[in-house]
Amino acid sequence: MALELNNVGWYFAENYANLQLAIDAIPATGGTLILSNKSYDLSSTPLTINKPITIIGQGGEDTYLQHKKTLIFTSSATANMVTVSHPGFMMSGVGFKNTNANVTAGSGLKIDIRGTHPTNNAAFPDGVGSNFNLRECTFNGFYRNVDIVNAFEWNITDCMFQNSKQAAIKVASEQLPDGGDGNITGCQILAGKYGGGNAVLQNSSGGLKISNSKINSSRGGLGKFADAIVFIPDYTNSAPGMGATSILLINNLSIENITGHAGNFNDLIAIKISDCQIDSYTTTTGIFNFTNCNRGMIGGITAIKSGTTPYFAKFTNCADWEILNNMVSSWGASAYSFTTCTNMRKAPDTVLI
Repeated sequence: MALELNNVGWYFAENYANLQLAIDAIPATGGTLILSNKSYDLSSTPLTINKPITIIGQGGEDTYLQHKKTLIFTSSATANMVTVSHPGFMMSGVGFKNTNANVTAGSGLKIDIRGTHPTNNAAFPDGVGSNFNLRECTFNGFYRNVDIVNAFEWNITDCMFQNSKQAAIKVASEQLPDGGDGNITGCQILAGKYGGGNAVLQNSSGGLKISNSKINSSRGGLGKFADAIVFIPDYTNSAPGMGATSILLINNLSIENITGHAGNFNDLIAIKISDCQIDSYTTTTGIFNFTNCNRGMIGGITAIKSGTTPYFAKFTNCADWEILNNMVSSWGASAYSFTTCTNMRKAPDTVLI
């Protein structure tokens, strides 16, 4: 039995019969829960977190060697294994895993932090915030490895994702579609055994940044993402009249082994994609697709034409774009497609000499 350090807010999971009891023992004002070097089975009792808690594990699952450090797992095909409903949640060094062979719904980690005011930013006041932070965690085998339903000012850093069915990370902000302000950086996102689906699926939320990360098939190419990064607006569950003004920044990504688009974006305002490498794809639909996307920039992308891929970037009903310095010479004049577009400014692309 570990000594509790309640005076500094530290609690140890091994002192309790299960993780939910450990969470419940922490006061409403919050504290830190230390997880041991062991596995915790949540198959029959999904975990609910409704207070500001920091959870520290001893390291996530080693993806290829299967060396378990701190692992929480479920065998449910449909459950949300861990649900967070309070701002101020932080977690590091924990592995999430679903052992079911065919998941059909649910998630490893569901974030649904709702404010008290449904129609403006007072729902998520500065200083209190709905922020969460994930660092050095692993997620394996869920329908959605991480499902962000509502959150504001959050970070996912240095995490590993694999074997998701619909999406490795699904992002939305149902209560405040113009909220969000999320950051994904330094992550490995692998498709895995199911194939298809998306690395990042965004349905609403403003201010998403994805940087310095790798999107690929699993080791050995067992499965490939369809579209790697997708923005398809869905405001079905949003408060009346709450539209979105989404800002998307993508830079320094390596995207490989996809069967659809590296990026497929609809109804976006303010988008910048820069300094990315696209390689080893089999898509017959093109690399980037933009529909009803205004005020954007795409530059510094390296992508060599593969097979019958018809274009590098297709723009439909778009306006006010800068397109510059992409290495797409293998497409020649057909690298770009423009349909009903205005104010599209294109600088010369890099050419092979």
